[in-house]
Amino acid sequence: MDIRLSQLHHWKIVGLLLVAAPLFASCGSPDSASNSSSETSSEPLVATAFDTDFELAGNTWNSLSNASDGKIYYSFSTTDVDQGAKLFTFDPETEEITDLADLTEVTDGSDVPRIPQGKSHGNFYEIDGKLYISTHVGVHGSVDEGELAITREGYEHYSGGHILTYDLETGEFESLAVAPDNEGILTFMVDKERKQAYGITWPWGHFIHYDIVQDELHDLGLISGRGEAGAAGDDFRVLGRSLFVDPQTGYVYYSTADGDIFYYNPEEQQINRVEEVDLRLDYFGEQTPAYPGSMGYGWRQIVWVPSEQPAYGMHGKSG
Repeated sequence: MDIRLSQLHHWKIVGLLLVAAPLFASCGSPDSASNSSSETSSEPLVATAFDTDFELAGNTWNSLSNASDGKIYYSFSTTDVDQGAKLFTFDPETEEITDLADLTEVTDGSDVPRIPQGKSHGNFYEIDGKLYISTHVGVHGSVDEGELAITREGYEHYSGGHILTYDLETGEFESLAVAPDNEGILTFMVDKERKQAYGITWPWGHFIHYDIVQDELHDLGLISGRGEAGAAGDDFRVLGRSLFVDPQTGYVYYSTADGDIFYYNPEEQQINRVEEVDLRLDYFGEQTPAYPGSMGYGWRQIVWVPSEQPAYGMHGKSG
């Protein structure tokens, strides 16, 4: 099935992998897109849809990532209490999709009924032939019920989000660390040069730092009110979904719904606020950070572009 990308807003895409072949050359780095031709074409870009054959599939979030073996790795989330998120790989050469694993089974096991690992909410990062992956909870209550409602009668409580690896050569999984306080890992990124992993947990919003070299997990505490577990109108704050690392310093940056920008110094294990700039811009209009429904003044996605040396971000209410 071929689909014009301009028509996707008319479709409900569930369990489908959309592939536009010209994009494979640039998916490894945001910087590589700047080297593309400036010429425009009137021809539509057509994507081919491949059925992953996973009926409970929900969103992919950020997990669609390429690897050195030439394959594309991705996950599909679920909100089902009996089914965890699943990891797949797509081979562009053979157009074959392989079901690699249920993320609950390779982290928590399947011996007892438990709230599953329902999502992988971040990109995958490759170091020394291994993909670094994070997991997140998919079963929870509504905002009105309180986001902490991630329990079900007859099921053990959610164990917490995992940082794990997948060995591209052997196909083996290894769980390295678990988020504190049974939190899911909402936001995840890896500084591949320094071999350090970072995340923001959900729903309370801990900033976590996993030192891959030392095999140590550091919990830096809550970063914005009581996160998405807080009370609306009081200490509720939507949590940032995207981090970036300054490759020169190794500092990790994130924004909050209140519009502040913070950076974490991994050597000192200290979080500091950026004093000279914030995101409370007139252009973004009047935001209400203490209420659900938007990202407040924070960015939704942000990426560092090495060739130009800035970070390009997108405001939370942008499309």
